[in-house]
Amino acid sequence: EQTTPLYANDQTANKNLDPSGGGKLISSGALYAQYDINENDTGTLSIFERTAGVTSVTGATLTPTLVAGDEFSISVSQVNSTALTTPVTITLSGTTA
Repeated sequence: EQTTPLYANDQTANKNLDPSGGGKLISSGALYAQYDINENDTGTLSIFERTAGVTSVTGATLTPTLVAGDEFSISVSQVNSTALTTPVTITLSGTTA
C-alpha cells in the first residue's frame, strides 16, 4: 500500500511535485494519480510512475504517408504553472519523414 497524490492533469502534478524543476527533479519511482484521464467528466483514474532516462519512441512504419499542408498543434507546460502555453500550429511543408 502506498499513498499517492491525485491531480487533474500532468501540468498540475508537475507544479505540485516539482515547482522549481517542471518535473525534471521528480525522483524515479515517484507515483501520482490523474483523475478524469479523458477530460470528459467520466470516472476514470490512471496511476503514473516517474522513470529516469532518455525517452525513445519507435514504430513499425518505415515510410509514413505525409501530406504537405498537414498540421498539428502542440502546447507545453511551464515551470511552476498549471496552465499550458498557447497552442503553436506546426504545418508540414514536405512529404518525406
